[in-house]
Amino acid sequence: MRLIDADALKYELFAGNYSAKMTSQEVAECIDNSPTIDAVPVVYGEWKRGREFSSYPRVPFIGDAYYCSNCEKEAYWDTDYGQQLFGFCPNCGAKMEVEP
Repeated sequence: MRLIDADALKYELFAGNYSAKMTSQEVAECIDNSPTIDAVPVVYGEWKRGREFSSYPRVPFIGDAYYCSNCEKEAYWDTDYGQQLFGFCPNCGAKMEVEP
């Protein structure tokens, strides 16, 4: 699968580089010659509660901690505010569907 830069394609088509009466083959060539973009599929997860972690030695053990459903790693700990839940997992980058 190839992902193309739509803005670059529009520029090529509408900037006067191609005639308004292009054949379908010319349109196909224009699309084929469009620059591609790098993209990464979006991975989704959710914060789940119920695991007991002790991965932070300076933080007292807290049972029933939040963890990512995708990578199953513990949510980020802040020494002042405790466990922090973001809209993404800082461990694997999964986008969190619903925050608790």
